[in-house]
Amino acid sequence: MTISLSSYIHTPIPLASSMKLHRVKAITAAMNIEIHSRKLIKPLVSTPLNRRCYKISIIDEFAPNMNLPLVLFFPPNSKYNLMFVKKLEESLEKALTFLYPLAGRYMEHLRTVDCNDQGIDFIQAQADITVQEILDPKIDPMLINNFVPSKSRVLNHTDAILATQITMLKCGGLALGVSISHRIGDASTVINFLNQWATLSQRDTNVETGGIDFTLFSLSPAQGLPCVEAGFSNLVNDDDYVTKKLSFNESAISNMKENVKLTGKRSTHRLSKVQLVSALIWKAFLGIDHAIYGQPRDSVLVQPVALRQKKEKWYP
Repeated sequence: MTISLSSYIHTPIPLASSMKLHRVKAITAAMNIEIHSRKLIKPLVSTPLNRRCYKISIIDEFAPNMNLPLVLFFPPNSKYNLMFVKKLEESLEKALTFLYPLAGRYMEHLRTVDCNDQGIDFIQAQADITVQEILDPKIDPMLINNFVPSKSRVLNHTDAILATQITMLKCGGLALGVSISHRIGDASTVINFLNQWATLSQRDTNVETGGIDFTLFSLSPAQGLPCVEAGFSNLVNDDDYVTKKLSFNESAISNMKENVKLTGKRSTHRLSKVQLVSALIWKAFLGIDHAIYGQPRDSVLVQPVALRQKKEKWYP
């Protein structure tokens, strides 16, 4: 029983469950989802006392107090059954032995994680919908929120830092939802966690340590700064926002890169896919803004960077 990250189908999910769709024609599927079990998964081996206190860095301190969600959809497979879910639980226990801060609880007043092995949320569910229906371009994007294990934007000292949800689909496929507190990790943390979990679920082996960096505090310790909300608290209550799913395939991105290259305005040697897609979307936003106001206005685009992966380059 294996689960391979190379076979997943990824779809973006909305920023928050309370956001509403306006002026967008969408198909709202009649989906029922049933929670079969909910439990806490703890590390297989207890965390040593000398690692009980994990202090966050200033990078984590700047992160907004919200959860980062991700959903992976896997095509139908006859191996997705109760024994498969049990195997995932066992491999998750092994992964948390190395990723021990994720199984702890965050102490806001101390800016630290109490690595007490209290565990992460593990939810098993069943949904009467297929992968094909979920990936329909006309489907309501808010439907994806049903596969996210945690939607809370406030991290209390009793809340799990990480939550996972395994949802069996009607077609025999599977949805794997993960939600992590942004105060403790970011997108790179989630990907590294999933890779290590997948490695342990595929075979009975020891996972390599060091996939997630837990040493940033020694290089850039927290400074006791106030929580940065970055406007998210106002965003979720504003009915003027529209949620829409966008999809760019490999050939479309390659064509974009060639078009930029033909203009001769800049070199495409180091132009990433993220830069290309972000520039295209932002150009559309600027065009809409100009059409509304009749003149160009100042604008700002903020692009997050995975600083954890660059730490070794800064401090050889």
